[in-house]
Amino acid sequence: MKMVSVDEEATKAAQVILDSIKDEKVKQIPEGDNYWLVNDIVTKYKLYPEGTEIYARPLKVIEVKKLASLNESNADFILNDILKKATRGLNIEDMYVADKIYLTLFLRANTFKDSSYVVNYTCNKCEKESSYHFGLDLLKINFLPDDYDPHKEYELFNKDKISIRFLRVKDDIEASRFRESAGNAEIDDDIVTMASMISTINGSSVPLHQKYLYLVELDAESFIDITSYMEKYSIGVEPIMNVVCSNCGGTSPMGITFHPAFFVPTRRFE
Repeated sequence: MKMVSVDEEATKAAQVILDSIKDEKVKQIPEGDNYWLVNDIVTKYKLYPEGTEIYARPLKVIEVKKLASLNESNADFILNDILKKATRGLNIEDMYVADKIYLTLFLRANTFKDSSYVVNYTCNKCEKESSYHFGLDLLKINFLPDDYDPHKEYELFNKDKISIRFLRVKDDIEASRFRESAGNAEIDDDIVTMASMISTINGSSVPLHQKYLYLVELDAESFIDITSYMEKYSIGVEPIMNVVCSNCGGTSPMGITFHPAFFVPTRRFE
């Protein structure tokens, strides 16, 4: 009988692992086992380079405290900073905003997974104090439609042709800078966001300020064409989730707001 050395056994075992990785049977998790692959995101990974995978870990105490201090002026900065630290696999600026919001909720749900961590609220059915445990199953998500084509051009009423893209974090940052640069000039926030979502006009890529002026001066019928296209392919997490009252069993619509109690739930002891 041929004797096999320990070194030979180790070499064979290593080769098996390498072969498995090549066959994508083994998933390498960046920076330790505390990071987990996020399988479902709003864009279904279809808009990122092939092979992109996003990993996330539970939030740390300092991050939970930062999230609990969110307000209108610091929200984007805090969310971007935390996602930079708590996720791996994709540059935060290249992330789509719809995925960014979903990942924030994913981090919240997977930090306090135990059902004893609850958010208190007043039921609008029985008007009594109740509570709910937040989980991703409460969310209604509009995933990327299968027929969406980022390169498709749409013809407007005025015969111009545009292509539409979804907002990325880098687009959001550019839009914020545009608003700041306007100073005291009157700027419509919704139109700035719409301008950020236009990829090309008649086949040409143009700066944000030109896209903004284009929309401001556009005829109403062509403007409605654009809003209709954007609404058709709207993606993201719905701002409302339904929770069941522990007293009356009634279902109440709850707005998804990033308030302190949402990120710092109450521990319910039996």
